[in-house]
Amino acid sequence: MINEPILNYDFPLREVATEGEWHQANRYSLWVGRQAATDPPYEVVEAHPQGLVRLPLKERLMRLIPAKTPFRIKHLFAPFRASDADMVYIRAAMEDGVFHTLLGATSNEVREDAVVWICPHCGEEMRRKIFETRKHGLIAFWPFMLEQVREFNGSPAQRKCGACGKLHPLCYGFDTKLDQTDEAAARAEW
Repeated sequence: MINEPILNYDFPLREVATEGEWHQANRYSLWVGRQAATDPPYEVVEAHPQGLVRLPLKERLMRLIPAKTPFRIKHLFAPFRASDADMVYIRAAMEDGVFHTLLGATSNEVREDAVVWICPHCGEEMRRKIFETRKHGLIAFWPFMLEQVREFNGSPAQRKCGACGKLHPLCYGFDTKLDQTDEAAARAEW
C-alpha cells in the first residue's frame, strides 16, 4: 500500500476567513482573513538591499515572498517577519469583502523565523529576535511575535534607531483580538 498525501482540507473558506485563525493543511500553515472594503487596506512591505519596497495594491494579487526576505503586512502585523521558508500572500477583492491568504511551509527544513525591526525612517535593521520554528511550529510564532512586540514597545531605548536617532513607531502583533489600546492605535496608523 502506498501512503499518498491528502491534498485537500476540510474547512469552508468564508468560515475560516471570519474566524481569522491559523490552520494546518498538510505540511502548510494557512491563514485566511476578510476585510470590509472600507477597512484600511493590507499592504505587503518587503525589505531589500535597495530599501523598503511596498507592493502595488491591486484587486487581485499573488506574491511569493522568498525565504529570508523580511516582510510585514501593513495593518496586519508590524514588525517584519523573516523565515527559512517562502510564504505565499494572496489578495482577492470580492463583492463581500477583501480576502487575504497567507500560506507557509511547516516542514522539518524550516528551522527558524525571526521578528525583525527595521527603521521606517532610514531602513536600518534595529533588532532581530529568532524563533525556533522547527521545534515549535509556525502557528506558535505569532504569540512569540506579540511578546517581542510588547517588550519593544515598552522600551524607548530599543525603539530609538542607532543609525538615524528617530523613534520607531509602536508595533502590533498578528491577532487584532489581542491588541492593547496602544497596539490598536498603531495598527490603525501604520
